[in-house]
Amino acid sequence: MLAGVYRGVRNIQCREVDKPEIGDNEALVKVRAAAVCGTDVKIYRYGHRAIEEGEERILGHEFAGHVEKVGTDVTPFHPGDRVTAEINISCGTCPYCLVGLQTHCENVKAIGIFTNGAFAEYIALPQSNVHCIPETLEMNAKKA
Repeated sequence: MLAGVYRGVRNIQCREVDKPEIGDNEALVKVRAAAVCGTDVKIYRYGHRAIEEGEERILGHEFAGHVEKVGTDVTPFHPGDRVTAEINISCGTCPYCLVGLQTHCENVKAIGIFTNGAFAEYIALPQSNVHCIPETLEMNAKKA
């Protein structure tokens, strides 16, 4: 699949990479539209502490798409569903997560920073981060 791969400060390359595999609790989403966030620009210009020198990452966490495939334990979503995702992947095991306060997770990992993001044709996501988009909401990217 084609992806924009961050390779270091001021170095992003558009190239072919492997399509992500999904686990039992994950969904594979075909990205239809992705936006460039201020965080993406900051990482491009200055780097990020979570991306070590020489490490590559697919940035992008603001996006929408369609579910392509789901893992064996995924029940709320089905292929063809229109979806987006919240950026932060919580651990599910820290004291905050255990009482339902995932926004305070001690081990949070941000999509497109700690894991590969949506500047690609496909993204693999934990089902807990995926959210359906109503049919009434437009999802096509507009060219300037």
